[in-house]
Amino acid sequence: KLRWPISRIVVSPGNEDAAKAVDRLGSVLMDQTNSKAIVLTGIGESWDELGLEVIPDPGKIGPVFKKDAGKVIPALQKVDGVALKKAFAETGEFELLLADGTTVTVTPGMANYKETLPEGTASAESDAGLVYVDANLTPELEAEGYSREVIRRLQDMRKELDLIVDENIRVSVRIEDERVLTLVETLKDLIAEEVRADVFDIGSGIEVSGALVKDWDVEGIAMKMGIAKK
Repeated sequence: KLRWPISRIVVSPGNEDAAKAVDRLGSVLMDQTNSKAIVLTGIGESWDELGLEVIPDPGKIGPVFKKDAGKVIPALQKVDGVALKKAFAETGEFELLLADGTTVTVTPGMANYKETLPEGTASAESDAGLVYVDANLTPELEAEGYSREVIRRLQDMRKELDLIVDENIRVSVRIEDERVLTLVETLKDLIAEEVRADVFDIGSGIEVSGALVKDWDVEGIAMKMGIAKK
């Protein structure tokens, strides 16, 4: 779904110049990346929605807990990394509950951390710093994505009929998938405006007709579209 909009791009700038550049060019970046928002963190700061996976250090745990190390390591792996790191920063220790119901005290040297991305996101290094792409689809983004796909195909059909740019048309679109139909219907007026349709019928059981009728596969969803001169 390379053409579909994404909800936001988060940039963790490496320096002040990078932060100023991203802030100044925010609207350009949104347009070029088809993103709804550009979010800047503080300079050198991690994105506050990242998770932290706890990586126990057996070399530090073993000598302290000896035969119980086999209980401590799996218990420590299950702890929320953000909470653990906060406890270490505030008190220098953490009371860890083991599977047998007993508790032991662990200290900062016994755990390392690995940042984890929220579901539906990706990250990459750039000249500006770390960039995170949030590709989670909301219903609004899905509606826009499917509608843009419909527009693109109707525009292709206009070209196939060799219509002049400002010539109005009649359009009929059948989408049998009710969920997708509901999404596309929310942007029916936008589609009609973009393809210059004075008459635009859309539904799950309508008769599709016109000078040109085509079946399309739109991201796995079957659609039938017809267009004709008004």
